[in-house]
Amino acid sequence: MLSDAQIQALAGRLLSQDLSLTRLADGSGVLLDLSGQQILALNETALHLLEALRATPGATREGLLLGITSAFEVSHETAGSDLERFLDRLDEVLAHRA
Repeated sequence: MLSDAQIQALAGRLLSQDLSLTRLADGSGVLLDLSGQQILALNETALHLLEALRATPGATREGLLLGITSAFEVSHETAGSDLERFLDRLDEVLAHRA
């Protein structure tokens, strides 16, 4: 589980000029990492989280969790475990930016 400080550092890495976040017409999205030469396909929830992380430099786990449960019909428990998996995976993918 990432700490709030690690989540905030991850949010900072998402502000790089080499990352392009695009919302698609169906509500999903794509994150293009030019320096890491990666493309990440994002579902609606992942896109929501990335947008929240980019907009809120002081993002916390609880704040992100509240955003998910407010925007989507999901239990607190399911949202929490999904959030942890997503943040861990995103941290791995963007590790070269640390």
